[in-house]
Amino acid sequence: MQTLLLRDGRRLSLAQWGPRDGVPVVYAHGLLGSKLRGREAVESVLHALHIRWIVPYRPGFGASDPHPGRVPLDYTADLEEVVDRLGLARVGIVGVSAGTPYALGAALALPERVERVALVGGIAPPQALDLRREGGALQRAAVRTLLTVTPPTRKARAAAEDLRTLTRPWGFDPREVRQPVRLWHGTDDETVGIAHERWLAQALPAGEPRLCENAGHLFFRRRLHDVLAGVAC
Repeated sequence: MQTLLLRDGRRLSLAQWGPRDGVPVVYAHGLLGSKLRGREAVESVLHALHIRWIVPYRPGFGASDPHPGRVPLDYTADLEEVVDRLGLARVGIVGVSAGTPYALGAALALPERVERVALVGGIAPPQALDLRREGGALQRAAVRTLLTVTPPTRKARAAAEDLRTLTRPWGFDPREVRQPVRLWHGTDDETVGIAHERWLAQALPAGEPRLCENAGHLFFRRRLHDVLAGVAC
């Protein structure tokens, strides 16, 4: 883990796994900000595919400073600063669950830097679906996780802010994203229903559905090799 001081004075924590000369792939993490547990198993996949796994923690997660009132496109400025500091010209990006608006927003705002995108358990924007109905399990799980923590931890506060950002207007239209976007989604996902994947598949000009039969929401680790192989630039 390392910490970068951004131009606006905020700190951003950053984790990097895999070979440093590998193909750079950014991880837009899920609601609870995990960089994936079980480093040895993840590293074996990263080295097999020669991928440099880059995890910029969103505000409030890890050692990243909070950024109250942020919107998904604010992540774009942070990401651009990160890839500049790392000396990278182009990257792929994987957005898992709540990482969806950040991955798509970065692709839209940085078309010359973000070449390919993969979404795992991707979430449609709030104006596209009734999140109270289609994402009810997501909301209920978040409430249980975040609101029952007494006193609320720093991570719980960050996740609550992330959830608010996710369920407010994102500030951009995913239909404008032109890069190839692979849409990995479990057919049995009860947290983020299949209606989200169907909307994204129709909306994204270069959306590529990859349905995973009999899989729920937390299948990313089991398909890590396949997901990363498809997004490496």
